Amino acid sequence: MFIKNLNKSIDYLFCIGQKAISTFLSYGITKPVVNIPYSIDNNKYDCSHSVQSEADGLVFLCAGALIYRKGIDIAIKAFKENRAFLNSKLLIIGGGELEFELKNLASDDSRVEFLGFLPHDEIVKYFNKADVFLFPSRYDGWGVVVMEAIASGCVVISSDNVGASLDLINSMENGILCKSESISEFANAINLLQSNIELYHSMKNSSMSLIHKVSSNYRAKQIMEIFNS
Repeated sequence: MFIKNLNKSIDYLFCIGQKAISTFLSYGITKPVVNIPYSIDNNKYDCSHSVQSEADGLVFLCAGALIYRKGIDIAIKAFKENRAFLNSKLLIIGGGELEFELKNLASDDSRVEFLGFLPHDEIVKYFNKADVFLFPSRYDGWGVVVMEAIASGCVVISSDNVGASLDLINSMENGILCKSESISEFANAINLLQSNIELYHSMKNSSMSLIHKVSSNYRAKQIMEIFNS
């Protein structure tokens, strides 16, 4: 009933991601539906950092609340399966109810570092230092951090149950999508990028071509075009 009334009273429906569009259409929306996802100020991010060789080791980053839904445990387990890469690092930003449990899980691997809860300006600095963003969330309707990772030039390894990743990541082209909760797929993706720096650079370059699309300026122009039409 609500959707029917909504459909009568609107001219356009703005949705956050293709999954949202599919859902509203399945409920019978007949008015024009436009994908207007969240956006960011991409001027805060620096995409120039790039690892030069396998010997340098990749810096992996996770950022999010330390809760079950975010799947940080999956990232840690997958990262630990790649112990041969001694110079790589996994940085984890965030706090939450699973902090003790996750630290215990990572306690036998000195390459894993917990940075705690940080203000956003500090988080941006770590995005700008990272090579790969790990986002193993068990579910995220969107996931602004994926856009932040793209703006900072990171290659994204993400769960396939994240709205932003489904919209923005073409797997094996500008990032890698892994089956949600699959530790083995995340471990294989981590191994692939660490053992093939040329592939990492190729994905990074492809990802950087999307930077303008995650910006607030891009989305503002898109909305204004709709209003002006």
